[in-house]
Amino acid sequence: MDDDDSKYVCERTLRAHRLLMVNHEIDVILFQLLTDKLLSQFNIPTNKHRLDSTHIRSDMQRLNRLGLFRKTIEKFLKVMRREHPRILKSKINGELIERYLGEKTGYFAQVKPSESKAALGQAAEDLLVLVETFRTHHKVRGMGVFGLLQRVLNEQCDVSGEADDAKVELKEAKKVCSDSLQNPSDPDAGYCGHKGEDYQVQLTETHQDANPEGEPAQPNLITYIDVEPANYSDSDALEPTIEDMKKRGCSP
Repeated sequence: MDDDDSKYVCERTLRAHRLLMVNHEIDVILFQLLTDKLLSQFNIPTNKHRLDSTHIRSDMQRLNRLGLFRKTIEKFLKVMRREHPRILKSKINGELIERYLGEKTGYFAQVKPSESKAALGQAAEDLLVLVETFRTHHKVRGMGVFGLLQRVLNEQCDVSGEADDAKVELKEAKKVCSDSLQNPSDPDAGYCGHKGEDYQVQLTETHQDANPEGEPAQPNLITYIDVEPANYSDSDALEPTIEDMKKRGCSP
C-alpha cells in the first residue's frame, strides 16, 4: 500500500525509540559525527568559539509547594494501588488514601489561601507516614515512586525523633536547595532563581571574524550541545565543553 495511512507511525512508538536513543546516547553520537563531517567538508576554522546557555521549558506542570507534595503522594498511591493493592490497604488507613485518590475533587483541590498552611502541614505529615511505613518494606523501598517520596521529604522537611515518635517540620522555602524536585513527572528538572524551573542548554558555536568586503562569509556551526538542569551554573560549563571538543579535534 502506498497511501498515507500505511506510512503512519504511532506517537507511542516514536516516543519509545526517542527514549532508547537518549538512553544509549545515540543522539550525541549522531550529532558529533554529522558536525565533525561538516567542519571538515566546509573547512570551517575552529580556533575561535563562543559559548552561552539558554533556558528551555519542560512539558510539565508548574507546581507550588502544596502541589508538589500532593502530586508526589498521589503518584505513589496510584502505583501502589495498581501493583500492591493488598499491601497498601493493610499498611495505610483509608482516610489518608481518600485524601489523594478520592472519587470527588480531592482533599487539596479547592484549598483557600487561608487554609494552605494547614493543608501543607497535613501533606507533610502524610508524607512522613508513608516514608516511615515503607522505609524497610522489601517490595516497596526499591520502587522509583517511593524514592520520590523520600526525596521530597529530605529536601522539603526536617524530621526529628524516631519511628512512631517522628515529627516533621517544613523547611523555610529559602533553605530548599535549587536542585530539589520540581515535579514528580520530571525528576531531572532543576530551579534557577533568575530563570525559573526546567532546564538549560549549553550551546557552543564557531566564531569567525568579519570578512573583508566582497569575500563570501564563512559559516558558523554549532559544535557542542549539553542539556542540564536549570540550577547548573554557566561557569561550570567551559571545562567539559573544551574537553569534549579536544577529543574530537575541534577545540579552540
